[in-house]
Amino acid sequence: MKKIALTVFALSLMANSAQAGEFDAHLKVCHDTVWQLDEFKAIPNAGVSVFEGGYGDNSFFAYWIIDWDDLQVAGKCLMERKKPILKELTDFRKKG
Repeated sequence: MKKIALTVFALSLMANSAQAGEFDAHLKVCHDTVWQLDEFKAIPNAGVSVFEGGYGDNSFFAYWIIDWDDLQVAGKCLMERKKPILKELTDFRKKG
């Protein structure tokens, strides 16, 4: 019984690992796009944080945050779900 439980646990970990990495390329595109904006070029790589926001049939979105020294900014990247192609970059400071 212990072997069965251990096997099921190991399989669930492997499934979650694959699922967790599904959008890594999307997160990298969002991070790098924000980091390369003129306004944020002086900030170190570690100053830009990105995390998964959610996804639909054809889209994926991620939130980005910069909290470095006196600068505090946040926004969102909207991308195609199947490929990490940026469709829209939102800076929440500029949203009306």
